[in-house]
Amino acid sequence: LLDLSYNDFTGEIPPAFSELQSLEHISLQHNADLRGPISAFESLGNMSSLLLYGNHFSSTIPEGLFSNFTGQIFADFGHNNFTGALPETFTQWASDTSE
Repeated sequence: LLDLSYNDFTGEIPPAFSELQSLEHISLQHNADLRGPISAFESLGNMSSLLLYGNHFSSTIPEGLFSNFTGQIFADFGHNNFTGALPETFTQWASDTSE
């Protein structure tokens, strides 16, 4: 668990985050000015929750995000500036919730 919520962090997510392979839960909610892409999280194969609510992240949501995870996920990307379409992998979880 890495919980850095409710701080005044600014800037972009460092590429070194992609090396934290054992992380399962990341929360960066409600920071002052976290922005830019979230591609550093794409390679984290054990991650089952990613909470980014209330920042200024932008770009598209990476296609590979959660792509290797087969269990339940929890993701909150609200109140950011993401663009583009949702990744195809997200449709898998949407169909799993309707059963």
